[in-house]
Amino acid sequence: MSSIEVEDAIFSHPAVAEVAVIGVPDEKRGETIKAVVVLAEGATAAEADIIAHCKQRMAGYKAPTSVEFRAATPVRPPARSRSSSSASRTGQAWTESHMTTGLTPPGAAGIGVVPPLIQ
Repeated sequence: MSSIEVEDAIFSHPAVAEVAVIGVPDEKRGETIKAVVVLAEGATAAEADIIAHCKQRMAGYKAPTSVEFRAATPVRPPARSRSSSSASRTGQAWTESHMTTGLTPPGAAGIGVVPPLIQ
């Protein structure tokens, strides 16, 4: 499954301004999909609204099992934003650890590029 497909489905919701899709550990499946969403200014939506919206546009197993609402998406450039007409996308779901470590996604600075060590 492609994170781009899932992000596109979520992004088509009128209340969504930005979205990033990540993989999170799941006891039953090994890994499941989590969406990190920034709502448009003045918009409201619940987790169930976003998940139902996805299930109407794709196979149910591809829909996120959870949605986290934030003031800004944690990872750039893979996150999709309405304010960015050419959002960079990798086609891979990122794990939650990538969000906190600040790792550079493949393709952001060249495929397989490792960020320099901070000394």
